[in-house]
Amino acid sequence: MSTKEWREANKAELKARSKAWYEANKEEASAKRKAWYEANKIAVAAKKRAEYKADRDVFIARRRKWREANKEQDFSRKKEWREANREKVSAARKAWREANKERDSARRKEWRDATKDAKSAYDKEWREANRGRIAVRIRERNDAESRRTLVWANIAAIEEVYRDAAEFRGAGLDVHVDHIIPLRAKLASGLHVHQNLTIKLASWNISKGNKYVP
Repeated sequence: MSTKEWREANKAELKARSKAWYEANKEEASAKRKAWYEANKIAVAAKKRAEYKADRDVFIARRRKWREANKEQDFSRKKEWREANREKVSAARKAWREANKERDSARRKEWRDATKDAKSAYDKEWREANRGRIAVRIRERNDAESRRTLVWANIAAIEEVYRDAAEFRGAGLDVHVDHIIPLRAKLASGLHVHQNLTIKLASWNISKGNKYVP
């Protein structure tokens, strides 16, 4: 009987022995595996790429099946990786959005439409729970605008910008009137004049925050 035939005939016993040895020598096994991988990682990566290309559908199905069976573990792994690679994730997302602007816009619109009711309910609940905070923000905003509105400002033109924004919202677009140069930025303070006003999607304006984006 050849060695290969013997192994086939005693597969269960060999597997049990291997498992027993591993349980008794986990640290040694882990160190050996790590050392071997470090010495052969280029060859391992090339082999995995070749196997993936040869059986892509099989690998995808297997990965999907594992994720379905291990949702919590999969989520935890991904979260941990994202936390450790924030800059890399941010750069990759930005690059993808730049390369897929239309697709990204359509996907965001689809998400907004699908979560409109839930977001509306959440916003209402948040406003009810934070009335004092909102009042302070509005007062601070109004004070800032009044201080940054010059005597020569064209009030009619300013009001027209806000009317245009109201019409967009009436048509179903979630927009904000944005100060191109913020009224209270760290490096520069803009004026509350129509030349410094623009209408932007609310999502963009919120992500921009109190920063100047040329």
